[in-house]
Amino acid sequence: MGFSFEWLLNDTASCGGSFWFGYVWMGIGMILLMFMFLFILYLFGENRPLNRQGSRRQTSGSAIDILDRRYARGDISREEYQDKKAEILDRK
Repeated sequence: MGFSFEWLLNDTASCGGSFWFGYVWMGIGMILLMFMFLFILYLFGENRPLNRQGSRRQTSGSAIDILDRRYARGDISREEYQDKKAEILDRK
């Protein structure tokens, strides 16, 4: 004689019937909602790469450093790089 879970599946309205089984499904649903919420936060959080190359946006550094990175990536031409660099150095 072992332990039986038949009382969970019982369709009677007594407290030992399907009344408690509803709490089990509610708990499972709450856990699934929590994981879905955390997954959405992960997808749209700051850890997500922001450009096609997979690198993250640089939030620190001097203007020259940022300009050097943009030129190295090929975002700007050589003439534009030199113009902007001269403009930045003139401001200092």
